[in-house]
Amino acid sequence: MPLQRARLEAALGRGGPWDAWERHLPMNETSDTLKQQLKETTYAFYESHLRCSPHDVEVLREQDFVVIRVRGFLTRAESELLKQPQEVKLLTDYYSGMLEGLYAPLEEVIRNTEHLALVDKQVILEFEPEQCVFLLTLGTKAILGGKGA
Repeated sequence: MPLQRARLEAALGRGGPWDAWERHLPMNETSDTLKQQLKETTYAFYESHLRCSPHDVEVLREQDFVVIRVRGFLTRAESELLKQPQEVKLLTDYYSGMLEGLYAPLEEVIRNTEHLALVDKQVILEFEPEQCVFLLTLGTKAILGGKGA
């Protein structure tokens, strides 16, 4: 459990700078390709399904753990809604439902690039710093019920 907490804190930028975390990653061409394709897929999903262009999509990988951080995706109207505490749940529910659709394309990229499956997933919405963090665990056996190996 402490390792997962450390990974989560690092993903949220609370455990130290991202570049320090990424320096420990073994880099290879397949991993770089996977990270680039996950970034492009995430950005395209936000544009096509949420009709917004995030300011930044960042992908990090440590062995079987992938973190995708999306920043700057709220519309002005959504930002105004967040000023009303009773509307935060509405926006959280909306994004939680909409973002479920991103997992199938991400799983396809993972399967096609590295012949691995998406075995666990979690999304963390933080509206105050306006970011969405996806935590993905890769493996050889899918448990998400998709077309994985």
